[in-house]
Amino acid sequence: MEADHLILLVEDDEDDAFLFQRALEQLGYTGRLQHVRKVEEAQTYLLGEKPFSGRREFPLPELIVADSAIEGATAAHLWEWIKNHQASQNIPFVVLSGDVSDLDRKRWRAQGVQWVFEKPGDPAEALSQMKSILQQAPSQRSAD
Repeated sequence: MEADHLILLVEDDEDDAFLFQRALEQLGYTGRLQHVRKVEEAQTYLLGEKPFSGRREFPLPELIVADSAIEGATAAHLWEWIKNHQASQNIPFVVLSGDVSDLDRKRWRAQGVQWVFEKPGDPAEALSQMKSILQQAPSQRSAD
């Protein structure tokens, strides 16, 4: 990915966000990571409203990665909102969860989410999973 690419990470756990960023660095990701902690912040970012106004500085992401359980809301709330907002509805959406059952995966797929990943505890597994997540970005799919 080139430096002008951006991933929007919606994660309320600072440790998980740090691990996500570290894994990106280890994989050689050269784009930007915009981390927000709440669904409302993600919506504000996607709408380009203050404090995220100015698409030059805060471009639309090419990939949204959201924790399934975010303080005050869920990734499902964000996904429903995204589907109803034209500017962001075509951005690939990845769900991360601490514990993903087959039923959870089926529910997400029924809602139109293609990628659901369980948060790994093992660093090697985390890197492998992060590589799979990065491959969901349009710039990565076209480079294959």
